[in-house]
Amino acid sequence: MQVGAVPERFGIPVPKDARVIGSVVRGPEDDPDTVNAYFDVPGSAEQIRKTFDEAFGARGFKPKPHGWRPSSGQPGGFEHTMRPMAMAQGAIYCSGEEGPYYMLGIGAGDPAPVNLTWHSGQNMGWHPCSSRGPGHPMEMEDVPSLSAPPGVMIQGGGGGGSPGAWYAHGVAFTAMPARELLAHFASELEASGAKALAREDADTASWGRWKLPTKDLETIVGVVAAHPEMRLLLRYTYSPKVQGRQARMMGSTWSSSVFRGVG
Repeated sequence: MQVGAVPERFGIPVPKDARVIGSVVRGPEDDPDTVNAYFDVPGSAEQIRKTFDEAFGARGFKPKPHGWRPSSGQPGGFEHTMRPMAMAQGAIYCSGEEGPYYMLGIGAGDPAPVNLTWHSGQNMGWHPCSSRGPGHPMEMEDVPSLSAPPGVMIQGGGGGGSPGAWYAHGVAFTAMPARELLAHFASELEASGAKALAREDADTASWGRWKLPTKDLETIVGVVAAHPEMRLLLRYTYSPKVQGRQARMMGSTWSSSVFRGVG
């Protein structure tokens, strides 16, 4: 943390007449993940946005469309609670589909509070500057994400999947026993109409499986207390029908190969 200063090596532009509140570098000193810079900048949100567009343009960074908004977490996974303060305008600046990028948030008021974040581009499963969307092998928009208990912060992680299945992971920053955190997620699932199918509880690791009210989907949620003040979260949502069909097709392919070998 630096009070009243911003590290120069990350190329963070400082608007003229801005008051530099400070900055925070997160991650190893020689290879940080993010750098947050905080300013009070005079002028309207539109004027400030134009100033940053021009400053980043001179560095070869172009803004994404104005409608861009930060993700709240992986669909069908865990709701990301570590959000910046509400902003009147936001932007993300890219110089390619890989590598560092910048996120800008401009608050209401004059002077306006401004939060500018440099990202290394190496700490996400999906790069926000990529022309390829994160993809949704299933209709995960119908599956609500799980939210944190009061006073607990969750960092929603990445995910992935294939036809008929989708996984997502995250980290909860809490000393809460695994069984208590899973109980919170269970109450959310069951309040939405999910039916409990199986569950095992312990302070260090807990898991449960539920039948969701959406189509034929089932979801498995696991909590692992691998660190005294962190809980690893994993969610796997899948269609038993689709997975069963895939298993039968794989079995049929294997049988055909055996008979060819015999012939």
